[in-house]
Amino acid sequence: MTVPFRIREAGLDDNERLIELARRCPTKGTLDIYSDRFPDFFAMTRQQGERSYVYVGESLQGDVVACAVLVERREQYEGELVKVLHFADLRIHPSVRRTRIATKLIQLYSDRLLTGNYHHGVVEILKSNAAPSRANTLLRSQMHIGRATKVTMYKLLPIWNYKLSKKWEYRQARRSDLPALAKLLQSVYRGVPGAPHFSIEWLQEALQKHGSFSLANIYVAHTSEGELSACVASWDQTSLRKTVVLRYPRLLKMFVRTLSMFGLLLKIPPLPKEGRSLRIKYFRWVAAKPEGLPALQSLMRFVLRKVKQERTYQCVMVGFSDSDRLKASVRGLFKWREPLHIYSHHVVSPELSLPVPKARSLSVKPAKQQLYVDLALI
Repeated sequence: MTVPFRIREAGLDDNERLIELARRCPTKGTLDIYSDRFPDFFAMTRQQGERSYVYVGESLQGDVVACAVLVERREQYEGELVKVLHFADLRIHPSVRRTRIATKLIQLYSDRLLTGNYHHGVVEILKSNAAPSRANTLLRSQMHIGRATKVTMYKLLPIWNYKLSKKWEYRQARRSDLPALAKLLQSVYRGVPGAPHFSIEWLQEALQKHGSFSLANIYVAHTSEGELSACVASWDQTSLRKTVVLRYPRLLKMFVRTLSMFGLLLKIPPLPKEGRSLRIKYFRWVAAKPEGLPALQSLMRFVLRKVKQERTYQCVMVGFSDSDRLKASVRGLFKWREPLHIYSHHVVSPELSLPVPKARSLSVKPAKQQLYVDLALI
């Protein structure tokens, strides 16, 4: 089926139509959800990287029926800072899903990779969304397609007052902590693919991008001598996007009813009815010294206790590659898991006319390497 449409770069006057398109394009996973970007669709894209491009597919009647976002970031790769292009927010209205409009938007991403000064491209896809994963086949003739190490998205449930270790002290970060924070984050993520540089200047800029995320969102664990052992940042993105639940699976419905029964006892907010938004926080910038993993485990529990005391949020989301030692920080916490696929796209050199090597093909199991994952930007 083909439908006449045109692809163009979005402008601010497309805001309301992009918000409505996001509502009409739910994501299937553990929950069926959609992202409500009211009142400003572009607010989230401004947080995702140094520069972003939003494209829309528009019908001849002027209806926005598809969109895609391309985000530029400076990330570490094999010891260098390189410019990477992320492909995100591919949304296709149900009425045009049997057309070639998705192919056209994917081709825009491919064209920019081929002509721009990018080291490689990246796309993050929930495992349950098989159709976007199959879209990789459209790039095979021009790209080496790699699947990065396995990534797990953890949804932490703040339903318990976890015991804290008295070996460390816990508090919000202060401006005087910035040098130590930069040093800690750099030591943990030096050379890790996908990680930013974490310089003091980079941290200061990231903390000034939006009023919802500042130095007050960072928590640290330190020794009695004041030495930082671990850190984690907590971000409420309600002013940028809301996650609206459309459907709970049967088993989760039973779990929701059980939590509702014990809600007053546990002093936790009830999970929303279908059609209402979850209240979510995101953990990011998770770091600990090599010997500081116990400090990070206790710090995570400290922050989760604060989240529970607020009685506002149903879950906190954080992601780790399966080879990341820091994923042990969520051990023993109430949580459920959801796998995430991350694909990389490297342009094939036209001079060498190299075929896509089998070691990079989609059928090969992911390599076991640490990868930096920031779910707050996905």
